[in-house]
Amino acid sequence: MPLELCAGTAVQSDTLVEDGAYVETAVQNFRRSLGLEGYRIHSENQLLILDDLKLSKMSIDKVTQFSLRPPEFLQLFNTLGEY
Repeated sequence: MPLELCAGTAVQSDTLVEDGAYVETAVQNFRRSLGLEGYRIHSENQLLILDDLKLSKMSIDKVTQFSLRPPEFLQLFNTLGEY
C-alpha cells in the first residue's frame, strides 16, 4: 500500500516535556560526550524530526526511519531500498 494511504498507529508515551524546553535525544548526548567527528553527529534536520517524534502520538513510517538512520550510514545507504 502506498505510504500516503497507510494509517499510523497510536503510540502511548509517559514522557512529559516542559513547555518551551529543548531536550536532546540520549543518543545525540552520548555521541557528543564521546567527542565524535562532525559526520557522526545527527544533522540539524534530523534533530528537528526527532523532536517532533518525541511529541507525536503516532508511529513513524519507514521513510522517516530511513531519514533518521545513523549518521555513519548516510553515505553507505543512499536509497531506501538499500537500507
